[in-house]
Amino acid sequence: MVAKGWDLGRVRLVGIVNADTSLHFPDYRSGEVTFSLITQVAGRAGRGDEPARVILQTYSPDHYAVRHAVTHDYRGFAHDEIRVRRTHRFPPYTRLVTCTISHAEDGAAEASAQQAVERLSAILGAGAGLDVLGPAPAFLQRLRGQYRWQFTVRGEEIERALPHLPRGRGWSIDVDPVM
Repeated sequence: MVAKGWDLGRVRLVGIVNADTSLHFPDYRSGEVTFSLITQVAGRAGRGDEPARVILQTYSPDHYAVRHAVTHDYRGFAHDEIRVRRTHRFPPYTRLVTCTISHAEDGAAEASAQQAVERLSAILGAGAGLDVLGPAPAFLQRLRGQYRWQFTVRGEEIERALPHLPRGRGWSIDVDPVM
């Protein structure tokens, strides 16, 4: 809440507890989120003429997002982040489609996701420039009494996969997912 840009006067000490929690979310943007939150929260201290301190608690002090946030090195962070995304084939170098199945029974959701992955992988074939990642439990595996499993298609021409994605009851498809 403090990171949201409030101008709180006379703040001389800011503590950021578990600053790296967002690094461990299953999201390719986790480094970006972590860097942003640390720099925003740290920016609440020392807005006047008096000196201020920021105390940072982290289990990942060597992670590039944390290292660059500590020194407010935006260019260094951007350089490292874009290198990681290029290496691992994440946006902006590729596009993503996430397919999620929801079902009242966990085993049925997992089986549906596995069948969809096997079918899609067979259709796309190896070397097609599209990767099928998963299936895996969704980050929030159980939501509103439904178990959720998902898989992701990653590649430069994801449009080729769209006609072959599973459809029907329980399935949702998210092209270029934000979360």
